[in-house]
Formats: sequence, structure tokens, C-alpha cells
Amino acid sequence: MQSGACYDPAVPSSYAMSGSLVGCWYVDTLDCKLQLSGTIQCSGTEHFVGSTGTSSGTLYLRYQVSAKYGGRITFGELHGRGNQLVIGATGGFTGATGVLNFEDDVSTNGAVSAYRGQVNV
Repeated sequence: MQSGACYDPAVPSSYAMSGSLVGCWYVDTLDCKLQLSGTIQCSGTEHFVGSTGTSSGTLYLRYQVSAKYGGRITFGELHGRGNQLVIGATGGFTGATGVLNFEDDVSTNGAVSAYRGQVNV
């Protein structure tokens, strides 16, 4: 959500995270292309500042996401998913590796996403 404790108007998007990752997620760069199929594909870099319960610090990630919108009435999100690859880390996350996979909850039009994966610290 583009408000609250994690909001940063200097970046394309910022989100509060809950679950195994607690903290703030920031989209640093965003490059999107509309495909002929109507799917939007985006890539760029992100970073997470927060904790996993036992470790805290910053994770730097490279991502690729895709989403499709449609519907005659709402133009709502039909699907959205992406993966984020850890490319660097600081603090208690130093040396971390891993991949996270996100899937949007289309009933929230992508405002909520479930994630799973593994970050090895």
C-alpha cells in the first residue's frame, strides 16, 4: 500500500511486509512493457529493510513480475506473480542468498500478495 510507516514518495512503490519478513519493501527501479497478450511484464531492483525474526538488515533483490488486467466492468487484476532473487545484503543478512516468489491476491486487485521462498542467511 502506498501509505503508512513504509511509504517513501522517492521510489516507485513501497510496502509494509508481514509474515516471515517484517519490515519495509521498496521498489527502487521499474521497467515495464505491455505485451500483445495484454500482460504487463516488469523488471528492476528492490530492497527490503527489516527482520526475519533472528536476523535484521537489508536485502537487495532483482525481480521479474507479470500481471494481466481485464474484465469488461472493473478492469481488475486477473493474475499477478513474480520472483525476486537476492543479489546482496547488509547487517544480519550479510551473505544471504535465495529467491522469493510472490502471487497477488486478485480479490484485492494486487494490493495484497502472498509470498514464499527461501532466504539463507
